Amino acid sequence: MCTFRSTCSALTCIHGTKPWQTTYRILRENYLAIVQKHFTVDGWFKRWSFSFCLCAFLFQTTVSSRKGYHQPTASFWHRLMGSDATLDQGIKSPYTSRTLKPYIRRDFESKPLKLRLLAEIRAHPHKADPSWKPEIEAPIDYCYVRPNHIPSINSMCHEIFWPGIDLSECLQYPDFSVVVLYKKVIIGFGFMVPDVKYNEAYISFLLVHPEWRRAGIATFMIYHLIQTCMGKDVTLHVSASNPAMLLYQKFGFKTEEYILDFYDKYYPVDSKECRHAFFLRLRR
Repeated sequence: MCTFRSTCSALTCIHGTKPWQTTYRILRENYLAIVQKHFTVDGWFKRWSFSFCLCAFLFQTTVSSRKGYHQPTASFWHRLMGSDATLDQGIKSPYTSRTLKPYIRRDFESKPLKLRLLAEIRAHPHKADPSWKPEIEAPIDYCYVRPNHIPSINSMCHEIFWPGIDLSECLQYPDFSVVVLYKKVIIGFGFMVPDVKYNEAYISFLLVHPEWRRAGIATFMIYHLIQTCMGKDVTLHVSASNPAMLLYQKFGFKTEEYILDFYDKYYPVDSKECRHAFFLRLRR
């Protein structure tokens, strides 16, 4: 009878390497072939970039398991490459029946730290070539939420806020949303509930990925959301330890209430995040 151990020994004798080493070599060659197809920089960066993305995926999986909560999330390829849906066509809002433009804004001027870092990485292999010129940088796009955005948005909320968030409901009123994209990767988003009360709209979520902050992205999102509800008060809750409190105050938001343990029902028991919140209002 041929056992697994005897098969492995036979393969070792024939090829001179152990089966796991052969498997690793084949996988490595396939991975590098994929990376060489999609990247245009030197071999060192190709190997580094793929390893970095793989480690990031494994880290996110570990964090999710540590929290003890499991929910459907975007695939690794979806999070790595972004959505493959096109933004060339507008969408029709089920809330107002208006046809929304493909883009709210296309920003070619802002250069967040992440963009500058990516530019340096792309330029590194060509530092000895004085004739090399970088490609025109892709803009930071602001658009309305679409169904293909939801998996990545939920995944970001799960990792940065708390487990169990599903923002599919925001598709009912896309007029009061803003999703920020670099190429096809979501780097920020903001959502508003337009009719939480008769004369009040509520900003439910606002997030910019930590690597893309301090570039005016959150400022424009707040400005856009406020403009979509002219004539209504705008309210929101913000964590007592969140530095975004200063940004809201610049727009005229005033503190109405300090709520103890507001986030207690959302955060896991072992979370060290601040559980208290300010309730802010922008009066019109």
